[in-house]
Amino acid sequence: MTDVVCSEFDQKVRESKLEADEALLKIPDILRMINNAEQMTQEAMDSLEGAERDAIAAKELAEAAKNIAENADRVSLIILKRNLKIIAHLVNICYKYNLSNVE
Repeated sequence: MTDVVCSEFDQKVRESKLEADEALLKIPDILRMINNAEQMTQEAMDSLEGAERDAIAAKELAEAAKNIAENADRVSLIILKRNLKIIAHLVNICYKYNLSNVE
């Protein structure tokens, strides 16, 4: 009986050693996969940082364009008001000097 137990134990030890040896052979592949994953993660982080910079720059440009458009709108209203005053003044002059047929 002891021989049977020892034989079974020896068999289990051999099987465990084989499994351990097989696991050890997989370590370089696992390390390579980890390194690849770390590299891909770093590349993704770099891309996201670049995208964040681009998004910030785009936002700043959009804000600048909005400010320019708002200022242009204000300026165009000022010019329109001045032109209307000039036209009204010219119309008054035409009526004053009876120049209604002036082209």
